[in-house]
Amino acid sequence: MPEISRFYGVIILMFIDDHNPPHIHVRYGGTRASITIENHIVKGQLPQRLLNMVLQWMDKHHDELVENWKRLERFEAPNPIAPFEKMTDNKRFDHENRRVTDVEYLHDYTMLLEFNMGGKRIVDFEPLMKGRHFFEELLDPKKFIQFGLTGETLEWYNGVDFDPDYLYEHGTEPYNVDDDNPIPSAAEPATV
Repeated sequence: MPEISRFYGVIILMFIDDHNPPHIHVRYGGTRASITIENHIVKGQLPQRLLNMVLQWMDKHHDELVENWKRLERFEAPNPIAPFEKMTDNKRFDHENRRVTDVEYLHDYTMLLEFNMGGKRIVDFEPLMKGRHFFEELLDPKKFIQFGLTGETLEWYNGVDFDPDYLYEHGTEPYNVDDDNPIPSAAEPATV
């Protein structure tokens, strides 16, 4: 799984098929950034207080981050890394963390997701999983339906999950959520 740590609404990720130089990806609410491991070059934006916290975390876990990058180059899963330990005002961050609160399997690889910050999204997982090593076995429909809610997101039987922000952004707004079937079948085109 690409997620290696999570703290105060911050999600730290490293990807198996990523480019050099070695770096991490940081997600917080609607903000995104990548930060190089060696010299902390930041691409993207994070709130300054959060950026400072992530940089401190990176300094403390530098050797683990370098080792994870080496693992990814060998097509091995990265190891989890302990979260940031010292924060006095953590309530400020917790309320902004998007979570999946309800899920309804619709058909094939498609689900209707509800989020704690409001809104529902229809997500077709097939294009999100294709070509990604960690998700290959979930392309078997019998394995794909073996999922549950973790309190934050969907997680499958093998431990694979998706970032709730990613799901929200890649989903589409249902046009008629109150119906029993929010997605029309191919035989029933949507009426406007």
